[in-house]
Amino acid sequence: MPPASRGPLRVDDRARHQFSSVTLPKTTRFSRQRQPRSSNGDLPRKLPVLSALWRWVETVWVLDRAYGLPAHKIAAAVERMLQTDVLVIENEQEVFTAMIALKEGQDSFADAVIAALGVRAGCSCT
Repeated sequence: MPPASRGPLRVDDRARHQFSSVTLPKTTRFSRQRQPRSSNGDLPRKLPVLSALWRWVETVWVLDRAYGLPAHKIAAAVERMLQTDVLVIENEQEVFTAMIALKEGQDSFADAVIAALGVRAGCSCT
């Protein structure tokens, strides 16, 4: 059933729909395979999970706007997630740079990500 016919989308539905509409066939085929599970039903900890850059920006935005968390707490949460060995983080260095900018009050997380990506691409301004 198309998303529009089910009523308003929740944030997680939009994210799922956006992710499913951009996955590559090779990735989609892999994601349909039955993944091995532990005795309690969880995925084994050794399987890494790709964490897309846009998810980081959206997560920080939600923590700020919806939950009203201060920048230093959001930066601490991002820092803890960066330290996990289960996540394979897209543009990890740029996420780290943005986290530092947020922690030091230099810029918003999204703006710092854009600036870091621009620097990596060799742009003189963004």
